[in-house]
Amino acid sequence: MSQCIFSETIPIETLYQFLEMIHVSCDNTHYIVDENTYKKMIFMQWHIPFLQVLKPYYLPSKQHYITRELTYKSFTNLLRQICRSNNHPFYTKIHYNHSKHQTLYFIQKQSECDGQKDNWTGELDW
Repeated sequence: MSQCIFSETIPIETLYQFLEMIHVSCDNTHYIVDENTYKKMIFMQWHIPFLQVLKPYYLPSKQHYITRELTYKSFTNLLRQICRSNNHPFYTKIHYNHSKHQTLYFIQKQSECDGQKDNWTGELDW
């Protein structure tokens, strides 16, 4: 699918630099992206230069992913596209709080991924 979206693969380092810049909360092995991260990113307008960096990588017919209004759903869609195009591990977890849900995205850090990238099957060990 990523061959139909990108003219060339987006370097995963671009994503790491962005996640570090927006001060994503993280544990020892994963970056954790949630709606609070998204809201802070929008407020500080950190998404604008990131989208400008991504735009040349998208095929002209698929640049609507970059140019449309950025919502939490469309932002996480971009994250998923970048991770999948690089075969980079990530997973989601739904967090419920007072009958409302929030989807958390866990993107594995590069240092943890180096030795495991070839062995990752897309399934989680719970």
